[in-house]
Amino acid sequence: MNRVAAAELEERGVYRLNSRNLRVGVWVAARGGFLGIREKFGQRYLAFEALREQGGTAVPLERLATWDVPPGVALRESIGTVDSLECRRLRWEEPGWVYADSGLGVPEGVQAVTVGNGPLFSHLDDVQEDLEWEA
Repeated sequence: MNRVAAAELEERGVYRLNSRNLRVGVWVAARGGFLGIREKFGQRYLAFEALREQGGTAVPLERLATWDVPPGVALRESIGTVDSLECRRLRWEEPGWVYADSGLGVPEGVQAVTVGNGPLFSHLDDVQEDLEWEA
């Protein structure tokens, strides 16, 4: 099986993968693996898969150079957390969630909601759609 050597992987580069959970992914060197779109129980979401040499299952087969992730797109699964009522940004401080703008604790009954990384998801979704057209 052809593969891209770990030393040749480029940050923000998008690769076709042989992996348990991902078909394509963007290389995130600091984490030693790839972010890509996983499908499980009918849900599609960004997920991380470590490089095989790092204990994961991801093996990069080919770089898809025309699809590198632009510099303004964050390389993480989510872009923050907000409250379930007003969508105000939250941050975690022991012993719980506080509002980022005031430092006040979040009232009981208000839930913290993770905000997905829409720009990265859309980019990788376009890559997968393009690959399906090639097949």
